[in-house]
Amino acid sequence: MNNYLESFLDEDGQGLVEYGLLIILVVIVVFVSLRFFGNSLSHFYNFDIPDSGNTTS
Repeated sequence: MNNYLESFLDEDGQGLVEYGLLIILVVIVVFVSLRFFGNSLSHFYNFDIPDSGNTTS
């Protein structure tokens, strides 16, 4: 019984869980920001490049 309690209170692996939670938080923030800013970013990066009139072929 004492070993079970010690293993329950042991903090090994706590850093791994914290990194996992941090990665999940970053993924959620990126997903929400892409949903919120997706259309405006799409319009910003999909601009038409004007024809320079320089034809080399």
